[in-house]
Amino acid sequence: MGNGTTKPVIFISYSHKDEPKDGPDDEKWLSYVQYHLAPAVKSALFELWVDEDMPGGYRWKATIAAKLNACDVCVLLVSPNSLASDYVIDVEVKTITERQKKEDVPLFPIVLKPFATKTVPWLMELNLRPPNGESLWDLELDGCDRKRDRRYRRKDR
Repeated sequence: MGNGTTKPVIFISYSHKDEPKDGPDDEKWLSYVQYHLAPAVKSALFELWVDEDMPGGYRWKATIAAKLNACDVCVLLVSPNSLASDYVIDVEVKTITERQKKEDVPLFPIVLKPFATKTVPWLMELNLRPPNGESLWDLELDGCDRKRDRRYRRKDR
């Protein structure tokens, strides 16, 4: 792995607007994705890295750049917020797409909320998840509605 460990590192790129500190649980998309990936992390299949993992006092731009340049996979949480974020698009996505020209580093988009597909042709070239133009916002998961499926607490992690 490019990070010097035996486990692949997955960098999660997202807009902070999709993880409001004071918002309702059904708007905390980063927590939602982390919650569903937690069993694989606990089984040591891979490590997740998000900017929230950075301790206070770190130079955040340099730390994010280093993590982007060392990750094995980048998961992009796609929403109107992330697609409108200069930092997500101009730094994080740009870094990964530049790396893709030299090495095999997947950019794995997970669609959180519907977005204007015609405005991002580069994204439409990727294999989006969920498939068929759906978003997590639209899905009913395991027969439960979206709000009921979010019965987790941040402290459970």
